[in-house]
Amino acid sequence: MPSITDWITAVTAILALLAATWAGRTAGRLYRIESGRDAAAARRAEREQASAVNAWCVVTNAEDDRRDGLLVSNASDSPVYNVQVVARDRRGSEQFPLTLFVLPPGNYVALEEHVYHWTFPQAAADVKGAIRPVTKHETWRVIRLSFTDAHGIAWVRDDHGRLTSGKEAQRR
Repeated sequence: MPSITDWITAVTAILALLAATWAGRTAGRLYRIESGRDAAAARRAEREQASAVNAWCVVTNAEDDRRDGLLVSNASDSPVYNVQVVARDRRGSEQFPLTLFVLPPGNYVALEEHVYHWTFPQAAADVKGAIRPVTKHETWRVIRLSFTDAHGIAWVRDDHGRLTSGKEAQRR
């Protein structure tokens, strides 16, 4: 016949088992939460440079010389590569794409040109006259911006400003 000591030992063992099970489940739940946070932080870090690259249509005015163009902005600390900007003009026609093999940090303006489609991009600060963004025209806008960031990840920004990576496109 078991003694009181045996009963106390058995109850203690059962309680210890329950406590260990509860601790294991809590640890597992906390691990999943922390893993989710780490994954979200990694996604944010991966998108950091890409979210700093943008383009929009502009008009320049210098002494009665009005010209249409594109402003391409890289507000990150590193260059991006294989940049292609596709835009529509004021009539809604798709323009010849502006292609840049490298875009260093900064703001650059390329103006429409008849023979080569675009002038060589120059720093926005060096453009003569005012640079005005086109903000209220329904069709005159950038419809696609694609580039590769400094980590080798390809990105696309659509005409609604949504940014997707090549990895995200493959998952869909």
